[in-house]
Amino acid sequence: MSAAPSTLFATGKNQRITTVGEQDVRGEFSEQELRRFTKKLLRDLQALEHMISEGLFEQDTRRVGAEQELFLVDDRWQPSPTAEEILADNTDPRLVTELTRFNMEFNLDPCVFGGSCLSKMETQI
Repeated sequence: MSAAPSTLFATGKNQRITTVGEQDVRGEFSEQELRRFTKKLLRDLQALEHMISEGLFEQDTRRVGAEQELFLVDDRWQPSPTAEEILADNTDPRLVTELTRFNMEFNLDPCVFGGSCLSKMETQI
């Protein structure tokens, strides 16, 4: 449910690279890693450009959605890497893993914005 382990993110002035799904944060990176990241970023931007130019986003309907972030902790308030165990017992597809084994999120159902949509979302929390 998380991104492929090869996905890289560059952040900050020092261009730290993080692999999604792993806790691999480094202060340095190779030229090859930077090229791979740049190619993937450009591919994602091209996909977005295609979706916009082809009108693949809804134009006439306003929707709202939200997610509730969950940080799993033990009885000493320390991170608890139990996401996989929780998912094994879970039957609700809206509960998914996040970037680490101690983070999860609950994705609320998107709804058409207006009327009682916010009240409906509140009941899901």
